Amino acid sequence: MQVPMDWIGFHYYTRRFVSAAGLAAHGGGAGSLATETQDTGVGGNDYNQFTSEMPTEGAITDGGLEIWPRGIYDLVMRISHEYNFPTIEITESGCGYLDTPYDREGGRVPDRRRIDFFRSELAELARAIKDGAKVRAFHAWTALDNFEWNDGYTQRYGLAYVDFRDQKRTVKDSGLWYGRVAASNRVSV
Repeated sequence: MQVPMDWIGFHYYTRRFVSAAGLAAHGGGAGSLATETQDTGVGGNDYNQFTSEMPTEGAITDGGLEIWPRGIYDLVMRISHEYNFPTIEITESGCGYLDTPYDREGGRVPDRRRIDFFRSELAELARAIKDGAKVRAFHAWTALDNFEWNDGYTQRYGLAYVDFRDQKRTVKDSGLWYGRVAASNRVSV
């Protein structure tokens, strides 16, 4: 297509190393390795094989994803340079932690790791904006703990805790923090 884009949107959760299956330079055990084979439909014999590895240098969420905030900066800057600095929206980002309401904290959900995750990613986006990227929005996934496509109710990404037995909702500390960040347009709140 030769039509100018109004904007580009993408989800960002973690990084992966992707290479042709025959060229993979697996780092040796620290990370998962998966090979996919996909029929391209050309003559019935043509295949596209690649490996996808999730490294584990950074901290790991309860759901097993590596936390790598630098990746959002790298991706935004690459898109900016390769596509002549389009308007960018991060349409979805988040992390799964199993924090729950804590009686000793008055029923609050003290989820410091999620706050640190979002603070780190937003700091990297601020750096990208300073370096010329046109980022206009960042959307946290998700407002409420919900049914996750691959994991059912075993992962909790929400800014509000949902008790799935009675549907009671408790805004997590990260939800309160995120609200202050959105209201002030500043990460340091």
